[in-house]
Amino acid sequence: MHAGPRSIVTRTGPLDLPWQPLGLGVLAGYVLAIVISRRAAPRLQTHTALTPEDRGEAEGGPRARMLHRVRRANAHRVTDLETRLRASDQRAAALGEEAAQRAQQVADLQAALEAAKGRLAELEAALKAERREAAASKGLLRAERERTEILEKARAAAVRVRCRACDMAQDTSKVLGQLRDANFDLEDAQEEVETLSQRVVEVEQALHHAQTLHRLEVKSAADHAAQVMELRAELEESEAAQHEAELRLREALRVQEQLEEDTQLATQDAKSAIRQQVEAHECIRKLQHELQESRAAVEQAVAKAAAVETQLEEGVKTVAPKSTGRPRGRPRKTPAPKAPPASAQAPAAAGTPGFSSKESPGPENP
Repeated sequence: MHAGPRSIVTRTGPLDLPWQPLGLGVLAGYVLAIVISRRAAPRLQTHTALTPEDRGEAEGGPRARMLHRVRRANAHRVTDLETRLRASDQRAAALGEEAAQRAQQVADLQAALEAAKGRLAELEAALKAERREAAASKGLLRAERERTEILEKARAAAVRVRCRACDMAQDTSKVLGQLRDANFDLEDAQEEVETLSQRVVEVEQALHHAQTLHRLEVKSAADHAAQVMELRAELEESEAAQHEAELRLREALRVQEQLEEDTQLATQDAKSAIRQQVEAHECIRKLQHELQESRAAVEQAVAKAAAVETQLEEGVKTVAPKSTGRPRGRPRKTPAPKAPPASAQAPAAAGTPGFSSKESPGPENP
């Protein structure tokens, strides 16, 4: 395969070195912009979806504090990864420039070698001409001696040029290996940033669903003890699932830290790093499956709460006293209704939890 003057022939083909750092820098900037946009969008959506009361609960509870600590740790990890990405980009650019300089030097040495070969051919032709001219003269031995000396000098110069060209080729291959390792480190860091952002979004969704389920169970607990126990049991199950998801998240973070340590020795432990990444992806799939199950449990709890509310409304309608016909004749004197005690007036004025303001029980509708 033909290679240009500023390219190096590798096993896969010629590699144009001057364009390699520019392409890597553009690719790294594009990937970094995508990661930042994906991290910023779910946070804005979850923050605007909460009401002020829910936001106060989320900012003041222990789960919110734990989530804040997790976010802060993840933000620190993301900044570290971004600095590593920038450092790898700078190192790749420097290696590309150095490889370009080495390629230029190799090209210059090749040109010098070609010039030396041409000069050697000219010298050999001149020596042949001198040999033909000096064949008839007495100085044939001196010409032969000079010819051998010149040939030895030319051969020594050619050997030195070839050795220097071989050294430059070895240095260029080392630079290419370092550049390839930097590309692998960049890809690993990008995959770690994507998995970290996905895990943060999943944890935020799980916490939001658990908070909504807790509010629904608290509202329904004031009216019916049995339904409250069922909903509370479901809430405990969801909290256990959430705790298990948090444990899985911590385990995934631990695996991620182990992967970060393994990436420093990526040239030696590439197979083990790939296997651990596959395990991390399987763990993420399991977490997604468990989150789907928790969502289904939340939907079932909401459906049960709606059924309980409908049953309550039907029970209130059936328990309300029907109007009886007044007997003919003189109207009966009904005694004045007695004022209920203060302990009974407070819940009647405030309204029974579970009823609306229109359906609050009074003296006519107990």
